[in-house]
Amino acid sequence: MNDNERHGRRGVLPAAYLVSAAAVSVLAAYLIFLQARGVHRATSEPHATHYRLLASVSDLLVLDARLTMAAGEPAGQRDFERLAAELDAAVKQVGRLAEDGRCAGYASAVNEANLHLADLERRSLGLSAAGRKEAAAALLTGGDYLRWKKAYADGVKGLLNEVEAERAAEGAAARRRIIRFGAAAILASSAALLLWALFLAAFFRRLTAKVTPQAVIARKEEEFRHFFDTVQEVFYRGDWRGRLVDITPSILKYSGFTREELLGLPITSLYQNPGDRAALIKRLMANGMVEDYEVRLKTKDRGVLDVLVNARLLKGFGGLPVGVEGSLRDITARKTAERQLERLNRLYNIMRRASEAMLRARDERGLFEEICRIAVEDGGVRFAWVGRVENDLNIRPVARYGEGGDYLERGSFSTDPAVLEGRGPTGVAARERRVVVNPDTSVNPAVELWRERMLRNGFRSSAAFPITGGVVAMYASEAGFFAPAEERLLASLSEDISYALAGLRGGNSRPAGGGPG
Repeated sequence: MNDNERHGRRGVLPAAYLVSAAAVSVLAAYLIFLQARGVHRATSEPHATHYRLLASVSDLLVLDARLTMAAGEPAGQRDFERLAAELDAAVKQVGRLAEDGRCAGYASAVNEANLHLADLERRSLGLSAAGRKEAAAALLTGGDYLRWKKAYADGVKGLLNEVEAERAAEGAAARRRIIRFGAAAILASSAALLLWALFLAAFFRRLTAKVTPQAVIARKEEEFRHFFDTVQEVFYRGDWRGRLVDITPSILKYSGFTREELLGLPITSLYQNPGDRAALIKRLMANGMVEDYEVRLKTKDRGVLDVLVNARLLKGFGGLPVGVEGSLRDITARKTAERQLERLNRLYNIMRRASEAMLRARDERGLFEEICRIAVEDGGVRFAWVGRVENDLNIRPVARYGEGGDYLERGSFSTDPAVLEGRGPTGVAARERRVVVNPDTSVNPAVELWRERMLRNGFRSSAAFPITGGVVAMYASEAGFFAPAEERLLASLSEDISYALAGLRGGNSRPAGGGPG
């Protein structure tokens, strides 16, 4: 390596500090601008709305007092109508300013009370003008008038209290924003000063240095890069902004992404649940390192990857965090086996509990309701229902359990293959007498008619199996919940329930809900 190359490499570090210092200085200036703008917005615009609302309520009180006095003067019919119109406009102005929250409720109450009071006062004026002063006075002192007057006063009082509470809350929020922006600006300014100091120190150190062990450093870097590029375990490094700055090429084997595709990406974007990344960083900041932290990562074309993360916090000058480095270990096969075993155990538990319910059952409806409850509480499904096939081939729900919302009320099911309602999993299972699984609601064309309602209720997958005279349908919160092994167990459960129904119908019990057997 000649002198020019050594001189060029010595200039790299000061140049990096210079660029970093300039960038952070720009960031600090921008944060100061955001602080000033945030203070303006937080202190002027919200409070201006509160002041307008308070002024409108004040006008409303004055007009109401004047209108009440005018109601007792028969000669003031024209003044009364003018004041009533002004008061109605003031009430509507208050309603427009109190758009949401409890303020809107109080404004609505004031408006309703105002309408009733104005009606009573007009009637009183009419009676007074007709010479029935006692009746007019009784109308303004009666229970209805006092009750609406109280409702009017309560609404105005509630408005004032809510406006004051909101003003106080927004003032507190404004103070918090000022503190956050101020702290960020101070932190950025401090970082800029630190980087400028590092730049100057590195610059003068380069100027005064005579000899550096560049050959040794270059050889070590080459050795490390060879190891990094050939190792089969995945190692990575992220910067202080949370972006990948390096990762071993072996990531391609697990995720389908090349190293070049991932470099520069936010690490959080690779997490299936971004909250897992936030929790990992929190533990790193507290402990400096994390061991065997389980997360699920997105892949390019291979589904979701279960990995164990081992990571440590990288610190720079003054102990400040500058990044994260760690390793990933693929445990997808193990986690898949664990989840499958867990689902099988749940389904075995359903069968065991269902067998007990069949022995205890005294009628069909009780058995159906118990099967649905067991499927949800012991089997981990979100919703289950039992339907009976009617003479018109429609399937009528006779029992249900779980978080189904309005799914059954707005849905229709049939065993008739000529209609759309008969081509879904439930209709096919009842018609063809077999287990039918919907593995993924979002992409399965067989559930197109019901997809929107299913996704709205959190039904990511479903399964249906026939019983004598009907069908049982179950819905789960995750896609792929009902695997082939579960289908076999559901078929066995179908036979057991049908056998129990035959026993119930052969005895003295009447089938639940009537209908065909």
